[in-house]
Amino acid sequence: MNARADSVDSRYSNMSDFNLHPFLGSLSQAAEPVRQAGDALLAVSGGADSMALLRGMLDLNESHPCRLAVAHFNHKLQPAVSDDVACWLQQTCEQLAIPCYVGVADVGQLAVETGRGIEEAARNARYAFLKQTAQQNSFTRVLVAHTRDDQVETILHHLLRGTGVAGLRGMPARRMLVPLSDGQAGIELLRPMLAVARAQAVDFLRLACQDYRDDPSNADVAFTRNRIRHELLPFLETSFNPNIRDALSKLAQQAGELQDALEQIVHQQLRGALLDVNADIVRLRWQPLNEQTRHVIRESFAMLWKQQHWPRQRMSFSHYDRLATLLLDGGTASLPGGIVAERRGELVVLRRQSDGA
Repeated sequence: MNARADSVDSRYSNMSDFNLHPFLGSLSQAAEPVRQAGDALLAVSGGADSMALLRGMLDLNESHPCRLAVAHFNHKLQPAVSDDVACWLQQTCEQLAIPCYVGVADVGQLAVETGRGIEEAARNARYAFLKQTAQQNSFTRVLVAHTRDDQVETILHHLLRGTGVAGLRGMPARRMLVPLSDGQAGIELLRPMLAVARAQAVDFLRLACQDYRDDPSNADVAFTRNRIRHELLPFLETSFNPNIRDALSKLAQQAGELQDALEQIVHQQLRGALLDVNADIVRLRWQPLNEQTRHVIRESFAMLWKQQHWPRQRMSFSHYDRLATLLLDGGTASLPGGIVAERRGELVVLRRQSDGA
């Protein structure tokens, strides 16, 4: 679908309204780390959210110049549509005088080959492309256009799948995409639009006279996130709470603050328990963690998974709770990603099997 504000034009219909638009204020504040780093790779799908990110960053760049470029990933889920969007975006970037890097992969085939769902396969391929593009072109910041609406959908998705407090915080505003290593600069992922409603981004594009391309797959309710967006959220708004998005956004903020404090405690406890670690095997002493609450034990395993870069998409509350039971009472457990845990004497040993996905 082609959604237009009027036409692609760098002249704004109302300069006063545009320059005072709250979207720019929110984006400017959240994008401060970009100005400090001096560079940003913008992940742009061509949809309204990411086009607002692109046009907003270009506007802010006039007063605080830094190196910007666009990264677009073609998932090939609907080849005729996605190829057209990629071509359109490249032409738009030429008009806006910003470099555009395009990646492509047959995500449907990748899902079949890896045994993963379409949504997970698409996400993995997209982020792999963003990492590679940032590394090859020396970018230290990657910006994605997730909005407050995306955050609310993510929280509901976590709740439906089963989650702890960490899942209630939704997506973090900042995280390391590629960690620091051997003196090499890391790459940070930023979400500067988490305080912005999707409708606000669309209104900003209207004032900027910037068109965008809706992804037809966003309307396909075969995907869980789309059912949440098009069916569950409207039902909750009309039947229970018209301000459910605000309520869930506040919950995410409070959960994030609580989780930050908890992670400081968990980090100290986990560091004291770990005995030795490599990519596929971890051994830790269970006695130090045995003295902690069950919640701290669960969070310790969640942090360990994150530190090990083990697959977390299929790990739910029940899996981490099973690990807490194992640590406290003994036994073995087989976990997603081909990981097996066992309590042996004074140790808990976790091993990632070579054929684990």
